[in-house]
Amino acid sequence: MSSRTHHITIITILVTLLMLVPLLSFAQEATWFQKGLWSLVVGFFGRLVGLAGLELDWGVNEYVVGFGTNFLTSGIGGAVDILWVAVRDIFNITFIFGLVFIGLKMILNSDDPGTRRWLVSLIMAALLVNFSLYITKTVVDFSNIMATQIAKGFPTNTDGDITVSEGFMSTFGIQQILSKGDTSSMPSHVQTDGAAYAYIFGAMILFIVTAFVFAAGAIMLFIRYAALCLYMVLSPLMFLSWVFPQMSGITSKYWHG
Repeated sequence: MSSRTHHITIITILVTLLMLVPLLSFAQEATWFQKGLWSLVVGFFGRLVGLAGLELDWGVNEYVVGFGTNFLTSGIGGAVDILWVAVRDIFNITFIFGLVFIGLKMILNSDDPGTRRWLVSLIMAALLVNFSLYITKTVVDFSNIMATQIAKGFPTNTDGDITVSEGFMSTFGIQQILSKGDTSSMPSHVQTDGAAYAYIFGAMILFIVTAFVFAAGAIMLFIRYAALCLYMVLSPLMFLSWVFPQMSGITSKYWHG
């Protein structure tokens, strides 16, 4: 038998013994051990779920349902408008040079149909660029209205704020588990045998996954808010390909985003 095989055999035996420990060694002391382990799981990992849930609820109420209020009252809206004006002016200057270039080209070759089509596209883009911010805001408002209608299907707290996390925790039974920190929240048929340990560690995994999902959702909502503000500032890009067809990839990425 090789050294590697010998080590694998020893590890397998140790793991098997550890799995049997709750059934053998703690047969007389399972009650207090289960209570301590369960209190640790509920107290620590349950608190993580609660904090992550509060973060998710805050993200939904601030960056989805309250997107418009936050945008207008926090000063972000004013900053976006100022930056958009700067980007728009840069595009307008570019359009002026484009008009001069097209005018010279038409004087030299007035029969070129491509130049005329380019002139029409440039004029349309120059007009629409000045409304690009309002077009983008309309799309953002529509998406927020749709998301708000979905969010209103979840419970609300005493302050009227939507509690998305509470809805999910109630569905998965997590709220019932967290309401009782002792072993009385465990099903009766798993409190007296080895299944209790599987239940405890299974609940711990559920708490960890739920906390991660809630926290990730809250972070994604914040990133969405920042990304949408950036899209508003760069909204003139949505018509860039009308003037410069070789930059259609940038416009396509903007619309896709």
